[in-house]
Amino acid sequence: MQINNLYHNAVAHFSNQPIVTIATGATCAFAGDERSIREHLISDEAARHLRNAGHTVIHLFIDDNLDPLNLRQLRVAVNKDESLIERCKAWCGRPIAHLPDPWGCCESYAAHFEEQVLNRLHYVHCHPTLVRVSKLYERGLYAPAVRFVLENPQKIRDFLQERFPQYTPEKLFWPICPVCDYIDSTRVESVQNGEVQVVCSRCEKTSAQPLDSLTGKLNWKLDCAVRWSFLRIDAEAFSQPFMEPTAGSFPVAQALSQEFFGGHSIFPLNYGLVKMENKMGGKLLDALPPQMLRNIFVDQPVSDINVSRDLLVLTASRHKVLPEFTYLEFIKRILPIWLLTPQDLTWEQRELVKHGIAFGKEFLQTPVQPHLPQRQHIEETDVDVLGDLLTLLKSAVSLREEPIEAPAHSPLGDSEGELELQKQIEDQIAAMGSSKKMALRRFRAIVGQEHGLPVSKLLLLLPLEYLNLLLYLIELFLKCSTPALAEIH
Repeated sequence: MQINNLYHNAVAHFSNQPIVTIATGATCAFAGDERSIREHLISDEAARHLRNAGHTVIHLFIDDNLDPLNLRQLRVAVNKDESLIERCKAWCGRPIAHLPDPWGCCESYAAHFEEQVLNRLHYVHCHPTLVRVSKLYERGLYAPAVRFVLENPQKIRDFLQERFPQYTPEKLFWPICPVCDYIDSTRVESVQNGEVQVVCSRCEKTSAQPLDSLTGKLNWKLDCAVRWSFLRIDAEAFSQPFMEPTAGSFPVAQALSQEFFGGHSIFPLNYGLVKMENKMGGKLLDALPPQMLRNIFVDQPVSDINVSRDLLVLTASRHKVLPEFTYLEFIKRILPIWLLTPQDLTWEQRELVKHGIAFGKEFLQTPVQPHLPQRQHIEETDVDVLGDLLTLLKSAVSLREEPIEAPAHSPLGDSEGELELQKQIEDQIAAMGSSKKMALRRFRAIVGQEHGLPVSKLLLLLPLEYLNLLLYLIELFLKCSTPALAEIH
């Protein structure tokens, strides 16, 4: 499968199927970092291509919430808070759907992290339908398969040994102990006459349960094969290790499905791995606009990605966030100006400002902040150059104070009236003659925009209050240093 053809291949594969169900799966034991959202985005991007081709697409996010919590997951989940770890560590080994929320804000431990994961996905414009595995078992959708597995364990093991000799599952079914509620320390001792003997090494109890009321979950690869059938899943995202032919989840589940569970076949959305330094975890969501983050993960789906500072800066230099500006250009040129008048920004613009500030801090090592006129740069400027600059500023302010036909103002200065005003400011700059070059250079230094927008655009976008303050400071300096020159200007 070619790197750029994954989505096109999906469209071609389902060309004669009007309704397509795509699934992604996860265990919501902790939120994790941004790497974990790639599989959801690959599925969502495939869904978009299919919808654009006229299909109805159902995108499911399946939380394997009967999986047991382990200590590593707990440490990540509570951000290594030792008091919470101490309070919750006894929960390890129980299904996350059965655990209370450590913070008391959701109905369960699993629900807490489902909400966090879904919020992240919504941020990057991905809106799957949540399906909880615990509810599927409760409603009996797995019941026929569970009965078959418990009554025919050797048949399944023999099949796996023949087809996948390198894969030997520890258990085919993980029962939940009816006494202590743990799932990681139980095993099925025997199945006879519709009754199951369950042994638990934690509470050291043996319990007899009717097969039809037994609680627990299938081995994950069996679980996949079964739910593909009753949920009618047509495609699912799998990273490359899951596609490994000798024991990977996809080939094993596919074979189990074909042999025992109806033969429902799925189209694998094979995607590459994401490598990223731990210190970058959690920072991408704060520093990148959602579409930019999404594009990094979905544009080359089969390729592995090494998320590095260099990759992010390169992507920022190419990703357009405004009609005339890439994200990097926005951060360097527009953001410092917008920070001077945040009250005038829309909600979307404030969000872009928030991301830009975080990106500058984390990945450019240059805090982005509003630049007030620098006294030092004024004092270092030749008085004749300051005089020329003062004349230009007065002309620009005078032009800015004249009424402009609506729309009167946009944060980018790109309304028809503002573009005409910028042209008039450019004419004023051109009229400066030989003194122009030095005056403009010093103006950039004073306002902290050495490599920013054209000066005509700066004079258009900088708030009038800012320009009037700069006028006052220059006039004050000239008056104090050279009273005669101040009188001339």
